[in-house]
Amino acid sequence: DYGYPAILLMENERPWNNEPPNYLRNPHYHTFSDTIGTLNFDQVQLVAKLALASIAELTIGDPTSVKDELIPANFSLSAYPNPFNPSTTIVYSIPVVDVPSLAGRDKLREGQKVVIKIYDILGNEITTLVDEQKSAGAHNVKFNANHLASGVYYATLQIVNQVITSKLILVK
Repeated sequence: DYGYPAILLMENERPWNNEPPNYLRNPHYHTFSDTIGTLNFDQVQLVAKLALASIAELTIGDPTSVKDELIPANFSLSAYPNPFNPSTTIVYSIPVVDVPSLAGRDKLREGQKVVIKIYDILGNEITTLVDEQKSAGAHNVKFNANHLASGVYYATLQIVNQVITSKLILVK
């Protein structure tokens, strides 16, 4: 619908349903006997390799074929020290991003909306560290986890429509 390349594998289409040496359709496909025991694992492996190769080709293709995509460069998130106790510094960089505007496509160098949140391993939001406009460049923010239990946490950085995540390990 949005003009992005995609992959669709149909077991009952060619080459899967051709005569041997190609794969004949699994007679258990979408029936009550369609269980792990009736899977052809050689075929599953072949299809997985085909899908992975196709995805790799699609993602390495011509970057200009993606229309109106906002893809920031120099978009990064890390923390030091990590593992940490009780606090760490989260370092992030904000790129210059092309964004649509009423006057055309202008370079947005100031005032990009930045949101940095911390989540626990179950995906529960712990806190929001940053939720404000920031200029392009390198920034940092302290995360004090004195009140939290030891464990794995995740910091997420969202700029425009892009999100990246970094794993944080709190050791008390």
